[in-house]
Amino acid sequence: MCETKAMMQLAAVPMTRWLPRGQLTTHLAGVDPSRAERLERFRLDEDFQRGLMGCLLLRYMVRRFTPASEGALLLGMGEFGKPYLVEYPEIHFSLSHSGTWVVCALSSSPVGIDVEEIKSMDLDISARYFTCSEHSDLLSKAPADRLGHFFNLWTAKESYVKMTGAGLKYPLNGFAVVWSESGNAHIVSDDHRGNDVQVAVSDVLERYKLAVCARLRPELETLESIPMERLLGRWPPDSENYGSKFCNA
Repeated sequence: MCETKAMMQLAAVPMTRWLPRGQLTTHLAGVDPSRAERLERFRLDEDFQRGLMGCLLLRYMVRRFTPASEGALLLGMGEFGKPYLVEYPEIHFSLSHSGTWVVCALSSSPVGIDVEEIKSMDLDISARYFTCSEHSDLLSKAPADRLGHFFNLWTAKESYVKMTGAGLKYPLNGFAVVWSESGNAHIVSDDHRGNDVQVAVSDVLERYKLAVCARLRPELETLESIPMERLLGRWPPDSENYGSKFCNA
């Protein structure tokens, strides 16, 4: 037996091109059967590609820390639908995609990640999804800064809900994301569940917001960009980190 080391890895895959579904279906063999069935029900090829890339990215990252086989990673479902790795329960993960980006976080403790393309929208919806203080704070911003701040809040909240795995049981207006004068964000809630959660929000992906919540400090500047060709086996594998483990030898 060996002790689990504190670890967090973040990676993103840019959709540099969109491929017809027929060119991608063979890769479903590397996806958990239940997840593959869901992917096949997607009507749009772009949604299919984003979902598939998320699964392939997860497998690629897990293989760096485990002696994972070439087969699919088996996924289970928690009480509220949060997926987990059946064979590697010590590895926590979260996936997200938006527009031309797919992102994944691996951690030795619960983690949530969210990416959103910044698009013009009716910011009045913040009154429904945010707390009163968050909504007021948003409206107090200069008009040019409101859209960016809206997505700061939205991605931070989504990543926190994904970290907890509570799903719809934990509405977005049931807790607040608060920024300190130093620029650090933290979670405020009546049940104090977010007291020890670290929050990071970044513009590292141009025209997108990226947020991570975890009990380890997320270092978003370490985000790794992985070419989609590598996940599709059309790129020489980067074996530098293969074979490393979560635990000490």
